[in-house]
Amino acid sequence: MTQTADIEVSRGNAKLASGILLLLVVPFLLRHRYLVLAVLFNLPGNAIIGDGGGIALIAGMSRLFPFPKYVLLVCVAITPVPLLFLLRALQQ
Repeated sequence: MTQTADIEVSRGNAKLASGILLLLVVPFLLRHRYLVLAVLFNLPGNAIIGDGGGIALIAGMSRLFPFPKYVLLVCVAITPVPLLFLLRALQQ
C-alpha cells in the first residue's frame, strides 16, 4: 500500500470510530444529564465553558432541566466545597 492509501484507511477508521462513539456516548449523556451537569460544575477549568453562570445559561436555554430540579442539583453539586471549608475550620 502507498502512503496515501494508508492515510485514507486511517481516516475511514477514524470516522467509523467517531460514529460508534457518538452512538454510544450521546444516549448515555442524555440519560444521565443531571450527573453530567453536576460534573461540569465541579470540573477543574470549567471557566473555559463559561464557568457556573455560562453552564447555567446553557442548561436553561436547552430546557432539559426543570427549574426546581436544577436548583436542587446545584445545591447538591456545590455542597462539597463549603463542607471542606467547614471541616477545615473545625480542625483548627
